[in-house]
Amino acid sequence: FANPWLNTFFGAAAGAPLGVCVNCATPIAQGIYSAGARLETALAALIASPTLNVIVLTMSFTILPWEIASAKLAGVGLMLAALPLLVRAFSRSAADTKTKSGSEVLFDSAAPPGSFSKESWGTALHGVATDYLRHLWYIIRVAVPLMLLAGVLGALAVEVVPFDLFATRPASAGLIVLAAVIATLLPVPIAFDVIVVSALLAAGADVGLATAILFALGIYSIYPALVIARQISLRLSAAMAVLVTTIALGLALATQGYSSAGIETERLIIARGLTEGAHETYEQAMSVCDALPASLHERCFIDQIEKFTPYLDDAALCAVRPDALDAATCRGLVLRSAVYRDAKENRDLAACGVLEDSAIRADCE
Repeated sequence: FANPWLNTFFGAAAGAPLGVCVNCATPIAQGIYSAGARLETALAALIASPTLNVIVLTMSFTILPWEIASAKLAGVGLMLAALPLLVRAFSRSAADTKTKSGSEVLFDSAAPPGSFSKESWGTALHGVATDYLRHLWYIIRVAVPLMLLAGVLGALAVEVVPFDLFATRPASAGLIVLAAVIATLLPVPIAFDVIVVSALLAAGADVGLATAILFALGIYSIYPALVIARQISLRLSAAMAVLVTTIALGLALATQGYSSAGIETERLIIARGLTEGAHETYEQAMSVCDALPASLHERCFIDQIEKFTPYLDDAALCAVRPDALDAATCRGLVLRSAVYRDAKENRDLAACGVLEDSAIRADCE
């Protein structure tokens, strides 16, 4: 196709059903490119195979939180959308070159018009079958060892790479970039990213850091990077690695922001529920205090406000009070309780200085 984004879409559609890791998809992408397809088509197939496979997508949305799985899917879309721009900026393939007449050369080995000889159906089918088996053997010979190697290296990565470090450290931007760089270069089997991130989340890892690892791990690796650098362009290979790391960082920050906003919303909902429930319970407690002799109202009120201060403000505490306490006495008792609590929690006797009554201040100290 003349449109590079249409070529990218075609490559992604062809690569998604393959269901092999990016290392095993590398020789397949080589074959697609060698057959005369556009470079962005081959690269799209390379990226789509380990990321857009239906099994991997099902695992991601089943095992992981939906926002993390959705972030990875959005990142893959950004990566595919940027491929034509990377190819145009950092590579010039044979399919992009022009002849002296200005027409595009679509295939390196394209035969001139009229040079094809007539052949029988049997000869044609024999040639197709021979080419198919030859290419199939090439894929098996190259891809199967890579699949085994990816499995071995993935198991080795689990033992060698300190993933526990990512689960126990605060997720700063520097740590996220470090994790994304390591994940970008590791050659791992398909769906390994889902398993690792699931374990990290269970260990308490930050959602942003987990998102960065989920996106960067398995979408690219050192093997396709070396192949692209050797056969296409070193600049293109490096640009793809940098883009993976950059998108991983952006997704991590976006997921962190979304998660923080969600946590704050939940906290406010819980606090609102506790406050509403505390009002009703506090009124019931004051009814119990009212039923006691008047001499015990103050003691009962002090005991109750220590329990309800975290949920009710001073005005709410004094709005409902035992009959034996006037408003001024109530405010004084609430202030004294707050000062006592602050002095005890902060181990700061200076907080008692705000109390006017010397006897009460001495009791506080």
